[in-house]
Amino acid sequence: MIDESQRENYRKVAFNLYTLRISKNLSQQALANRSDVERSKISRIENYSEDFLFSTILKLAPHLDTTTEKILNLNVEVPDTFEANKEKVNLNSSKKQKDHL
Repeated sequence: MIDESQRENYRKVAFNLYTLRISKNLSQQALANRSDVERSKISRIENYSEDFLFSTILKLAPHLDTTTEKILNLNVEVPDTFEANKEKVNLNSSKKQKDHL
């Protein structure tokens, strides 16, 4: 559980991680497979629903061809539409997976 007074900071990290992952055209599962971080942990970071360890960010960064500083950048402006756009991408991904079955 995250500290509510830090919620916006966790949201910024979530935005950074999500944006970097999507820019690499990676699913959460693909990133999990490459980084040895559980998919559920990546999901919880992207949904800022749980505190995370710095070691997790260290594992993820190289597989996104980025630095820990970029993932942890708190100077980013997160658009108000972040959550809605993320949901739209998730729905499209689910639909594509079903279409392939």
